[in-house]
Amino acid sequence: MKEQHSKNNVDSLVEQINSNIASSKEIETSIEKLEVKKKAIYNKVNALRMFIQRRKLEME
Repeated sequence: MKEQHSKNNVDSLVEQINSNIASSKEIETSIEKLEVKKKAIYNKVNALRMFIQRRKLEME
């Protein structure tokens, strides 16, 4: 009886660990996607800054 209880506890812990690993992988993937989006936004902002600077120079 005690062995079965211990086995159930171990199985439960292994299941929780596997679930946490899966969640961690999902979070890592989400972070990677956000980093790609951040770079794209940064590039767009820089392009807009350059465009504005060029317009200012043209108006002078």
